[in-house]
Amino acid sequence: MRTFLVLLLAAALLLPPGAAATAAPAAERLPTDPALVTGTLSSGLAYIIRPHRNPEGRVSIWLHVASGSLNETDSTR
Repeated sequence: MRTFLVLLLAAALLLPPGAAATAAPAAERLPTDPALVTGTLSSGLAYIIRPHRNPEGRVSIWLHVASGSLNETDSTR
């Protein structure tokens, strides 16, 4: 049991600094797929279109709705 506690303490002391050192800066953006077509409509709706050739003649739609109190401002609550 004592060995387990020593290992747990060592992991708690060593892992957080190592995890912080490998984190990417928040300002860096991830690369996007060059096949993506993005835009924003006059209504403010943002869209991303990606051609998908299989199966032919079909469309797949994914809708992401940013809703909830975390996405509201003080004036909309």
